[in-house]
Amino acid sequence: MSKRKGIFFQDKRYKSSKPVNLVRVVFALTAGLLLLYGIKQEFEGIIGYVFGIAGAGSFIDAAESYVHREEKTVYLAELGFALVWICAFILWLI
Repeated sequence: MSKRKGIFFQDKRYKSSKPVNLVRVVFALTAGLLLLYGIKQEFEGIIGYVFGIAGAGSFIDAAESYVHREEKTVYLAELGFALVWICAFILWLI
């Protein structure tokens, strides 16, 4: 059985719940479809939404790590990635 890996390839001690996995799959499919649509439309007004989706997914990962009582550095790093994605989305909106 393969080990679950987290951020920076650290071993995870928990398995994600089904709702969290479902949200991750929906976000991944949405981002993929937006990127495919962006290729067709030459990325006019599309790429920022992908930033927003990535930020929301990273924020969910950070919240899940916090709920499962991971080390402080793990969920703070995940929260930092979420903030970077959200800042990119906000800058794209401006």
